[in-house]
Amino acid sequence: MLKMSYKSLIKSYLTNLQKEYQAAVMGKQHTIELSYRPTLDMFFRKLSKELNNNNDLQIIHEPKNQTHMGRPDWRIHNKRTLGVYGYIEAKGLSFDELNTTPYQEQIDKYLKLN
Repeated sequence: MLKMSYKSLIKSYLTNLQKEYQAAVMGKQHTIELSYRPTLDMFFRKLSKELNNNNDLQIIHEPKNQTHMGRPDWRIHNKRTLGVYGYIEAKGLSFDELNTTPYQEQIDKYLKLN
C-alpha cells in the first residue's frame, strides 16, 4: 500500500474536518464536537500507520475509565506490549488562543495514568 505524505494526510484531514464542521453548523442536528470526532479518529489511525511500520500501535476511541481517573477521548498503546504512548482529549474548535488552565486538573489526571 502506498503511504500518503504527511502534507497530503494533513490536507485531507483538514478538508474533511471543514466539510463535517460546516455540515454540523448548517444542519443544527448534532453537537459540533461529535461532528468532528470521526474525522479526527480517522486522521489518528492514518497517521499511526504512517508513523508505525510494524503496525503495533493501537488507537482506542473512548477507552474505559482509566483507574477511575477519568476517561480521555483516545488512548494510544502498543497492542503487543500494552505500553501506553499517550492519551488524547478533544476539545471544541476555537479561534481563541489555546488556554490549558481550565483543563489543568484533567491534564494532571491523565499524566498520572499508566
